[in-house]
Amino acid sequence: MLLMLGLLNWPRSGSAQEASAETFVLQVGRQVYRVQPGVPFVLTTPGGERLEVVLRRPEGQHYEGDGVAFDYPAELQLQREAADGVITLTLEGTASPFVLVQIYPPEADAATMQRELVDALQHEYTQRGAMVSGEADIRQAIGGQEQDGKRLSVQLGGQMLVLEVYALQKEEAAVVLLLQHDAEEASLARRYFGQLLQTLR
Repeated sequence: MLLMLGLLNWPRSGSAQEASAETFVLQVGRQVYRVQPGVPFVLTTPGGERLEVVLRRPEGQHYEGDGVAFDYPAELQLQREAADGVITLTLEGTASPFVLVQIYPPEADAATMQRELVDALQHEYTQRGAMVSGEADIRQAIGGQEQDGKRLSVQLGGQMLVLEVYALQKEEAAVVLLLQHDAEEASLARRYFGQLLQTLR
């Protein structure tokens, strides 16, 4: 079984922050404009008409492939890796909410993969000197259906992490989903995870 525990690089410091003032160059014909996301600027058309324009980031992104589809917040960056027949998708940003999606062939048993991931997480964090609370059974609506999951609380160097692991047995794939965040960023995690959980198919 492939576990991407090396990507769980905790603890993290800092909280959600907007990217520093990024500047883009927009060229319209021969006219060049220096623009920043969310900051209005005036564009002059070749006919002399002045238009106020605002460059905005999309509120969400969409992933479809490998037997799954979901939407996720634009603040999270998605990476895809494949090894030994397992696809691993990670979504992370500058704040603590982190998502790991492991996609196995459809003949794999998602519940078994979930159990192995939970055990591996407990072992990994214990090896780092963390205090791992006993796991708890939880339920969560994922893609419109209630799914059983496991929850762990991890105390690591003054930081309390919350981990939830779900298993989804689909026709196209067996999927294991890990949601992880700092307990102090619970409201941010709900927003980040909510979009993915509602749309995951």
